[in-house]
Amino acid sequence: MRTNLPCLSTLDGLQRGECRDIRLLLAGGAEAETPPQADAVLTEPFTYSRLLEIVQDVLQRNAAELAPAAATAPTPHAATGHVLLVEDNRINQMVAGRMLGKLGFTHDTANNGREALEMSPTRHYDLVLMDMQMPEMDGIEATHALRAREAESGGTRVPIIAMTANALSEDRDRCLEAGMDDHLAKPVEMDKLAAVMKHWLA
Repeated sequence: MRTNLPCLSTLDGLQRGECRDIRLLLAGGAEAETPPQADAVLTEPFTYSRLLEIVQDVLQRNAAELAPAAATAPTPHAATGHVLLVEDNRINQMVAGRMLGKLGFTHDTANNGREALEMSPTRHYDLVLMDMQMPEMDGIEATHALRAREAESGGTRVPIIAMTANALSEDRDRCLEAGMDDHLAKPVEMDKLAAVMKHWLA
């Protein structure tokens, strides 16, 4: 049986701001060769961690195959800066990280808002990309804490951009009321990310 994992980006899709399905062949217990129409074989019974390993392997394999082309391809929105990416999903971390690299940014990754609070005093960040729904501390709570710290120390206000699957106007309003500066709907597209980065780091 074959199954598709929707909207997982490979490097070629990231260059166009797109994503594509990853095609997995489910095999019942025995090892099987990967057929041409599939990206990988997933042997049953499987765990979430094994599924994640296979997806990461497919993404990395595609990136390696396309690396020479990516190195020579023009980057129309090239910029510089160091970003704190606050995101708990490992696949989303990889996708957003590749987008940032393609746009010319370096970044560190925090797995939740609490980690972001611990990391932010240790290094200068030009911008924060903040997921909204995370364990331990969500994006709203983390943003309140970061803004309170800036106010107390008199430090420079760092742009915080929300990343959320919720695209309703009230969700955007919640982000702005919490002290965020802008909003990106998931799945994040390359052109929209580039436009936000250019706007806030011009």
